[in-house]
Amino acid sequence: MNKNLPIPKNEVSRLDALAQYNILDTLPEEEFDRITQLASIICGVPIALITLGDKDRQWFKSKIGLDTPEIPRDVSFCQYTINGESLFEIEDATKDERFLSNPLVTGQPNIRFYAGFPLIDPEGYALGSLCVIDREARTLTADQRQALTLLANEVVSQIVSRKKNAEKEKLEKMFDLSIDLICVAGTDGYFKKLNPAFTLTLGWTIEELLAKPFYDFIHPDDVTITSNEIKKLATGEKTINFENRFITKNGDYLSMSWVANPDEITGELYAIARDITERKNIEKSLEDSLSSMEAILESTADGILVVDEVGNIVRFNKKIQELWSIPDEVMHTMDDNKALDYVLDKLVNPQNFLAKVQELYANPEAISSDIIELKDGREFDRYSQPRFMDGVHRGRVWSFRNITELTNTEKEKQQLFALIETSQDFIAFADVNGNPTFMNKAARKHLGIDDNKMLSNFKIHDFFDSKEIKFIREDISDGLKKEGKWEGEMHLLNIKTKKAIPVQMSAFVIRDTITGKAIGLGYVSRDITQRKKEERLRKVLQEKYQNIIANMNLGLLEVDNNDIIQYANQSFADISGYEISELLGKTPNEVFIFGENSAVINSKIQLRQQGKSDSYEIQVKNKRGELRWWAVSGAPNYDDEGNLVGSIGIHLDITDRKKADLALKESSQLYFAMFEKNQTPQLLIDPTSGNIIDVNSAATQFYGYSLEEFKLMTISDISTFPSDQLLEEMKKFTITGPSYFQFIHKLASGETCDIEMYTSPMSISGQALLISTINDISKRKLEEERLVQLNNKLKEVNVLKSQFISTVSHEFRTPLAGILSSVQLLHIYNDIWDKDKKEKLFKQIFDAVQHTKALLDDVSLIDEEQTSKTFFRPTNIQLLPLLNEIIEENIRVSETNQKVILKSNLDINNYYMDSIMIRHIFNNIISNSIKYSNKNIIFELNEIDNKEIEFTIKDQGIGIPHEEIKYLLEPFYRASNSGSIKGTGFGLSIVKRFVDLHKGKLLIESVVDKGTTVTITLPYLQT
Repeated sequence: MNKNLPIPKNEVSRLDALAQYNILDTLPEEEFDRITQLASIICGVPIALITLGDKDRQWFKSKIGLDTPEIPRDVSFCQYTINGESLFEIEDATKDERFLSNPLVTGQPNIRFYAGFPLIDPEGYALGSLCVIDREARTLTADQRQALTLLANEVVSQIVSRKKNAEKEKLEKMFDLSIDLICVAGTDGYFKKLNPAFTLTLGWTIEELLAKPFYDFIHPDDVTITSNEIKKLATGEKTINFENRFITKNGDYLSMSWVANPDEITGELYAIARDITERKNIEKSLEDSLSSMEAILESTADGILVVDEVGNIVRFNKKIQELWSIPDEVMHTMDDNKALDYVLDKLVNPQNFLAKVQELYANPEAISSDIIELKDGREFDRYSQPRFMDGVHRGRVWSFRNITELTNTEKEKQQLFALIETSQDFIAFADVNGNPTFMNKAARKHLGIDDNKMLSNFKIHDFFDSKEIKFIREDISDGLKKEGKWEGEMHLLNIKTKKAIPVQMSAFVIRDTITGKAIGLGYVSRDITQRKKEERLRKVLQEKYQNIIANMNLGLLEVDNNDIIQYANQSFADISGYEISELLGKTPNEVFIFGENSAVINSKIQLRQQGKSDSYEIQVKNKRGELRWWAVSGAPNYDDEGNLVGSIGIHLDITDRKKADLALKESSQLYFAMFEKNQTPQLLIDPTSGNIIDVNSAATQFYGYSLEEFKLMTISDISTFPSDQLLEEMKKFTITGPSYFQFIHKLASGETCDIEMYTSPMSISGQALLISTINDISKRKLEEERLVQLNNKLKEVNVLKSQFISTVSHEFRTPLAGILSSVQLLHIYNDIWDKDKKEKLFKQIFDAVQHTKALLDDVSLIDEEQTSKTFFRPTNIQLLPLLNEIIEENIRVSETNQKVILKSNLDINNYYMDSIMIRHIFNNIISNSIKYSNKNIIFELNEIDNKEIEFTIKDQGIGIPHEEIKYLLEPFYRASNSGSIKGTGFGLSIVKRFVDLHKGKLLIESVVDKGTTVTITLPYLQT
């Protein structure tokens, strides 16, 4: 087109708008011909036209007085008309410089007079014009101009109406051809209108479905939830992704996913359902397959590494990390080069190793196997083969196997024998008849067998208590025959002293490595006398600290083997609504379990009786009758003798999370049964080219692109999936029928979004298309991750309980043993020893008592902080005198020559703080600095902006490994380099809580072998 000719500013959008009306090159229509006739009559001219301005031509939808169907746009008068918004009139074209040489003026049809009014659609686009032409110069009257304006508006109305009718016809066709089940229903429970897909999917005729309430076709278990959903719709709420089951005519039930929307005027419900039965089956099958593959990968003895064609790590198992000792932070970069850099330092010949890697990457189809040597003496068998998917090279699989054992068999045998001989465990071997053939030194010593005594004089049963012989002959022998091994606790007998020794024993069958035939028996036993004593002590301590467990934020419940509640903590009482006394002596089924959930609980009881733990979710009723959801982590409960006495469960109320799940399914989206009114994003796609043919308003809102932009795009423009593969899959959809996929799509904002896509083939005007429905599943993905984290947190609670009891038991036993020993010595030697020696023992007793008291203080602080909301009691205190007092106490108790140098620039003396907590905070920090350092400590106090006090304690001690600093504030954690220095691991966790109660901040910085700096910032608290 000539650039000097008038072109509308919005020409590209205008042409797109014209194309959307699908009116160009259509047959004559009476509605438009009547208008041109009226224009010709009213204006008294021989020629009247309805013109549409295409890119390079002007096409006539209706014409009076001309035979040609179109003219070139660059000679048309109407190109000037569409650049304005009002009547464009030329009285005499021969006197107008723009037209005097125009071929339509100098030749046929010899135009002299022209008047045209632009055809502007509701979106403001000038599609063409209604014009009148005469072969004589003239002007229009005011009435004629008005009439021409009105007729032009009528032309626009006809064009718009024509488009709407075409769209309506398209939507009706979509209704009839859709594979999705589309219906109109009433809140009275009856269908009003159904598309043929109902019959195709369910087998019922339309008449059969309309004759009965739709509840008659719903699975009985789903009727109530469906009724509740209908009630919500009746109030104006919307439904999305609601699932229930419908019966087919042959008696099977199909799973349906529904999207529904109420009509605000009629109250009728417009809904679309999709058969998701196959999808659910596929998801279950895929989940099982992935689980099996994961188990195989992790169970192999080989270290496996899978990389793609550009060297990115796609998958690896734990074994490869174990073989190469590669840290998580290296492997999780998923960068093959970083992993490669890490292992090269471990190799005897890294150049050869790297050369082989480069050779294989240069030859993608090559297969390789070789032996590599490590500096630590190990040898690995390295094997590599290419990885293909659908015949396309997708990278390489590496496997590494430790074959050091094969090459060093004799050496390892010697080492193994030395290990057996020096082991403190009792290790013995016997032939298949039970005759002992070997016992290590520890076994001979504890069982009373002299080194020169021949083992052939004994039977293996000679070393067992006579009361347990029957058990050995039946249970252990039976276990060895069936499973080839047995583990458990029993007693061994010293043949000299006849003293029974409690042991933890593992018995196993020794088989020929080639034939698999049993050739002997092996026994490994460990003396558990001390452990038994510790278990009894732990039981006492467990009772003592029961109040701590009772006030956990998670609900704790213990039941016996008959499922009768034996114990519940206060948190469980809070979430169930019952008093603890109301729970004891009853079963969960009697109190808060109802309906089908009773069967769930019974199945969990059976798991516990099998010694199995698991986590699950269950719906319960609290005392107020409210339905609540609990996440439960259950495990079997054993007594000190290892007998199963019931089960223990940790409960977390997850009702709010369940409500969030439901809200996600019922997210508010206006939805109409037809394509344009559907508030779920939908795309109409050409499967052969991937071009986006049409989208609904919900799609433009979701993706952020306009309809015009979408029509210039392909499906690959919004998908991260490779375009060639995507087109290949889309072509299959037209054959395979409805399909479901999950993709990552790109939004106009540049962000990406996880979506699920339901795609069905359809035909419009003979063209095969795909209609795709898009659902945003980003929140669901995040929620799934959150649930995994929550489940891990529940598991940590059990670990914390066990760790707490074990740590406290150990810390109490050590000082108490010292006290007992010292008292016994004083009792025996009181009359013999001099005063200095007695004073030394008294000092040891005093130190042990002080240590025990400090431990009790820490435990009581934990308990009081958790159970009392009034524990924080700030008052006006003189800070500097208090800090000096704390420093003097620590120097005196530690009996050290170290100094704590206090430097202060504080301007005032009195501060509003909790003196007990301040004493505990700095007692702990200063004592740690003295304990882990042998040099002077610097203690600085600085005011910050007259709002805060910054306390800085610096020592030059052993320091803390950088990677462990983040764990120091957890209860019971002690740094790995603390060695034999005494400590409980309680202190810093309590310091952190007390700093938090003051609304302060705690920062720990440290370098190993250089020292540690602790910075505590506390604000001025007001009275």
